[in-house]
Amino acid sequence: MQIKRVVSTSTIERLKQKARKLKRERSISHTEALDLVALSAGFNHWHQVTTEYEPYRIAENAFLNGCVLAFEIKEAMDVNLAEGNLIEDPYLDFVADKKLLEIYGNFIDEDDELNRPLKATLSEAELEAEVRDNFSFMFFRLNPKACEFSLKSVLALIRKYSFWMPHYIWLQGTLIDSYSFPSEDDEGNVVAIRM
Repeated sequence: MQIKRVVSTSTIERLKQKARKLKRERSISHTEALDLVALSAGFNHWHQVTTEYEPYRIAENAFLNGCVLAFEIKEAMDVNLAEGNLIEDPYLDFVADKKLLEIYGNFIDEDDELNRPLKATLSEAELEAEVRDNFSFMFFRLNPKACEFSLKSVLALIRKYSFWMPHYIWLQGTLIDSYSFPSEDDEGNVVAIRM
């Protein structure tokens, strides 16, 4: 069994930078330099790097230009994926890590007398542990052909496939905290509210 690695955009950029440097130092072709850098990073060749980067690129693009939904795990189990308009994407977890750290880090530390954000009162390791302990989400991306990327259209689509609203929505790079949005039926009647 071959191990799949998560290759991020920053990894791609770092490897390309190393390849440019190697090309200059050894007077070799760009392709040769990319393959050598890929080998030194544990890949068989550059094509393997780009192939393993592709799912991450799709997930990252969904955050920046599309729509990503973060459901609490227990609620995500009831999301209807049958029509293919909502796509469960495990690579979204990796892209979301930094975004969730940023969100959680900006929460006010309730134990701090100065009401500073958690990122000012916790070490980076402590903050990461807090995020792992307090956030357990399943991530879905919206099929770009499912609807236009307006909040109204996205909410209508979510209501079609899930009883609960997601905890967070990233709509073309903008974070929307949708945890308190009510659940509605097809006629727009409120049928449940989280407390």
